[in-house]
Amino acid sequence: MIRTRSPAQGFSLLEVIIATAILSASTVLLLSLFSAGDRHGRSAEDRVMAQMLCQSKVEELLAHPSGWEIATEEPFSDDSEWAFSVDWEPTDVDGLVRLRVSASKIETPSAAPAPRDADPREHAGPFAGRRVNERNRTLFEIVRWTRYASGTPTTSTRESSTRSDAASP
Repeated sequence: MIRTRSPAQGFSLLEVIIATAILSASTVLLLSLFSAGDRHGRSAEDRVMAQMLCQSKVEELLAHPSGWEIATEEPFSDDSEWAFSVDWEPTDVDGLVRLRVSASKIETPSAAPAPRDADPREHAGPFAGRRVNERNRTLFEIVRWTRYASGTPTTSTRESSTRSDAASP
């Protein structure tokens, strides 16, 4: 007895190709979602680290109020990939000063392609060979208004600190 196959059994080649295309497209979309999630997770970790570093620097400055100096993109430590900036200014209220500390992440040469020509964003000194991440230049900033005791910065000490920063190469 010879049986003939009915055309309704099984899948046609066209159906298999369409199913494979749908599966491939959904796989690509899922992988891009994983990639975006990973990127956002790293970004959140960086923001948390920047917040902790800023808070630490603010507490350090408040513990030693007489030694405040304006700083621009100084490393937190010698091997740190993080930089901080400190700025302060007296307010209209007598005895009150506005202290601003910000943190930014510095890209290492392995994390970013090296520039072909000299780049004005390239750092000298402790950040030689490193570049500020222009997309996320400042990741976190804390502004603290605080009363200061005797020996704490005044307008005249801020002006002398600003002049010494401008005079340095």
